[in-house]
Amino acid sequence: MCLAGACRYPAAALLQSIERHSPIAWMALGTGVLNLGLSIAFVGPYGLEGVATATLLASAVEITVFVVPYAARVLGVSWREFASEVVLPLLLPGAVLAGLVIAGSAILPVTSLVRLAVVVGVAVTGYLFAYARVGASPHERSVYRAALSAGQGPQDSTIKNGPTDAQIRGDFAAGRTVVIDGWVLSVTEARQAALFSLTPA
Repeated sequence: MCLAGACRYPAAALLQSIERHSPIAWMALGTGVLNLGLSIAFVGPYGLEGVATATLLASAVEITVFVVPYAARVLGVSWREFASEVVLPLLLPGAVLAGLVIAGSAILPVTSLVRLAVVVGVAVTGYLFAYARVGASPHERSVYRAALSAGQGPQDSTIKNGPTDAQIRGDFAAGRTVVIDGWVLSVTEARQAALFSLTPA
């Protein structure tokens, strides 16, 4: 679910930035109705755990069935691109995160905020290490290595005098642009931003 959530929030933010508010609102409304119905159905036999499960199921349906597919279609991101650039790089790090949370909770039962912080901190550290080792692309690793050595935020230096630059110029020449937060971007730039945003740093 944490992986689905990592995809959901950037996708929703991008849709809102290009003024696709109505679909996001209807998706949120539908999720609320589904959550309410499942909570009522589950609270009797399962109590609070049933309500939590209902929220989890409703959110998972919203993300996987509506938000991410709609964002991919609007932004022109193919399922092959989404799978190779977002899903596959997250599988092993996500498994490491889940495994460390389960193991940490078993070794150090979460009975206080301090213990919770320890378990979550170890799990997140393992996730970041696994992503840096196997999830991040070679270019992404080089960007962050350069950022760390320079002591500043990552800067992408590949969009200069290359095929992507030509695509961007072609988009502007043909009028293939979108407006995001007042910035006029080419479709190529918007797609790159979508893929980059859907991939955790």
